[in-house]
Amino acid sequence: MDSSHWLVKRIDAAGGSVSFYEYMDLVLNDPIYGAYGAGHLKIGKTGDFVTSPSLGKEFSSLLSIQIADWLNQLLIDLPYNQKLSLIEFGAGEGDLILDLLLELESSHSHLLENLEVIIIEKNNAMRSKQKNKLSLINKVKIKWLELEDLIRLKVNGIAIAHEVLDAFPVERITFSKKTLHRVGVKLINKGKEFELILCKLPLTDKIKNYIQEIESGLGVKIVPEGVCDGWTTELHVDIKPWIEKVSGLINDGYLLIIDYMLEISRYYSKGRHSGTLLGYKQQTATNDILSSPGLMDLTSHLCLESIELFACKSDFKYVGHVRQGQALIALGLAERFESIRKLVLHDLPQAFERREALLRLIDPRCLGDFRWIALERTSSESTMLTRKKKPRFLQIPK
Repeated sequence: MDSSHWLVKRIDAAGGSVSFYEYMDLVLNDPIYGAYGAGHLKIGKTGDFVTSPSLGKEFSSLLSIQIADWLNQLLIDLPYNQKLSLIEFGAGEGDLILDLLLELESSHSHLLENLEVIIIEKNNAMRSKQKNKLSLINKVKIKWLELEDLIRLKVNGIAIAHEVLDAFPVERITFSKKTLHRVGVKLINKGKEFELILCKLPLTDKIKNYIQEIESGLGVKIVPEGVCDGWTTELHVDIKPWIEKVSGLINDGYLLIIDYMLEISRYYSKGRHSGTLLGYKQQTATNDILSSPGLMDLTSHLCLESIELFACKSDFKYVGHVRQGQALIALGLAERFESIRKLVLHDLPQAFERREALLRLIDPRCLGDFRWIALERTSSESTMLTRKKKPRFLQIPK
């Protein structure tokens, strides 16, 4: 494999091998060469991969209904004229937050009076893309902060993590000769060239503690009985500290997580021999996760029950979860299809484009199998008692 010169130098300086966690962090987030850090990836139908917001405005328009519900609830619960925050973690190229704000301005303009937007983005190249796109917004103050800065401030409002946790670096573990190993990435010298290969490293105490916490907290064995040599999976060791930090920054409000997820019975299963990790480049998924370092996205599904476990340990109330298709139907997707039927008579190409985008949002083979998880923080017991109604996206449509 033709490895990038910069990566060869980094791994060589580390002694010839690094953990897969370190490799994934480098190739995604290095500020000069990383896929996100340097802004190499392009999001959208003509880019490396699509996200729900990049397919058009329908996704954000439907999501804005839930966001407006929550903001109105906070206006009722909190003191008069209280500032509210709308936070997005890892905002991509800015499509979601831009379309949300435009929709709120159009349909719920009163909510913008005391609203500020905060974007938490670690990669400067992505920040630049976001700032360029969001320069269109002038009725709401938008600022970019570090997570640690926001924790010191404490806010009331809504935080959104849309397709961001799946790109957190993961530890990979593999089962071989009745022993668990940490997966690493190693340089092999081939004369004038180097090759990257996967290798086995000893488990760290951090990995052992994580495995123990999942197994004891969820009553599951990370390595199921009867697996064959080479069985491999991922551990999202950064999710718990991230949830703890987010819990610490929200005084009163909600966290909405939308991402690839699997139930724990499917995640750590005998049949899932190679885990969930995939690379994406030019709209194509690949299992060759060491190819095109710094030029390809790497993503791994989350374990659904572990999110609930970590949330409850972090003073969040776990409100519930649902698949994206069901969430969007609850928010009024059927009415959107009806409006497309009427559009056919006037603009057939646009009608087909909107219909295709909506179908991709709910197709379980595409984006419809995403999970929406709602977590809640309240500042008082009395407030918690008043919020008995489920969020709209979790309700069964009538």
